Parts: sequence; structure tokens; C-alpha cells
Amino acid sequence: RVLDFYDILQDGRLQKFMAQLPARTELRPVDENLIKRSVNRDLHLSGYPSLEKALEHIIGFFLMKGNEILCEAIAGAEIMGMREIGVDTPEPYRQRGYATLTCAKLIQFCEQQGSQTYWNCNKFNAASVALARKIGYQTEKEYRLLIWEKK
Repeated sequence: RVLDFYDILQDGRLQKFMAQLPARTELRPVDENLIKRSVNRDLHLSGYPSLEKALEHIIGFFLMKGNEILCEAIAGAEIMGMREIGVDTPEPYRQRGYATLTCAKLIQFCEQQGSQTYWNCNKFNAASVALARKIGYQTEKEYRLLIWEKK
């Protein structure tokens, strides 16, 4: 079972979340160095012939403390005016609001660039579902995803 989330509220909550930037941290836009360090590097680069081509299409922000990645949020290539949001927070930094902050920055940036965003996750991924709702996605659509492998 999978959930899609659409139609983010325009009620100022993204700005509120971004105002909670912890001391000595910064939000850096994705670049060649950061994407190479991403825990999901292979996923972000799949479907592109080169790192340079991937960086032409994806948008992302990394919450950094010095050279340490606290959280990363990436939006895939725009398809029909929409970008899917993905986030990863290393285990030691979870439950601190870092994903909320980083996703808020990414979503606001995408919308300023003219892209709508959506969120997709497993229905049973409680943390991801809670984050999508907290950020302000209004519409939820549940469906069953079927996959198969060729043997």
C-alpha cells in the first residue's frame, strides 16, 4: 500500500519551519560534492548519463553543520510540472526536526521555480506519513503498487 500526498497548504508553515535553523548549521543547495556524498547517490543519478546531467534536473538542499550532513532533501526531475520530494536523515540526527526544515526549504524553492511538489511513501512508513502531513500536504491518495521481476 502506497500513499501520494498533493496540494500543499499555503499557510506560512514552510517559512515557520525554515526559521528554526539550528545554530551553526546552514542549508546548502545540492552540488557535485554533496551529491557524491549522498546516501542515495545511486538513486539520484540513475537514469542520467552523467553526474552533470543529473544536476541539471534535480533540485536539493543539504542541512550541514560544518562538513557534516545532518539531512538531505532532493526533488527529482520535473515531470508534467511536478517534482517528487525525497528526504533522508542519518540515524543519529533523527527526531530533531531536520527533515521538516530541509523539506520546507526544498518545497518552497521548487514552488518559487514554478514546480508543484508531491510526496510518495509506503503507507506503513509512519515517519514519512507524519512528515508529509506536518509539512502541510492536504490531499492523500492511497493505492496498491504491484511490481514484478523478470527472472
